[in-house]
Amino acid sequence: MGDKHHFLPLHRWFLATASWSAGPEYLAFRHHAFGVFEAEARFGPVIALGDGKAIPTRVVAERHVQEVLGRIPPATEFLRRIKGERWMLQATSPRRLGLDGSLADSRETANVLA
Repeated sequence: MGDKHHFLPLHRWFLATASWSAGPEYLAFRHHAFGVFEAEARFGPVIALGDGKAIPTRVVAERHVQEVLGRIPPATEFLRRIKGERWMLQATSPRRLGLDGSLADSRETANVLA
């Protein structure tokens, strides 16, 4: 159903991140469940095949990720690999999150989370 030229823009979008890293790490940027959602938001809910026929973008995107990785991992699987750094907190106070290590800070964090 459909010719490769119907699907090529979507496949190119998934693989466009190849220039972002030297190795296969580039797959982490879009080859996951949220990447499928992003593809649908970018390309619309369906890919027109002509003659009034269409196929859901999500189906094509999922098939692409499955072909490349063998499965569709959740985005959290990749996010867990990122080591948290203080600069990532931005407007959140490290002390408020208990990252400064004092007992008083830990009590404050417990109060905030309660």
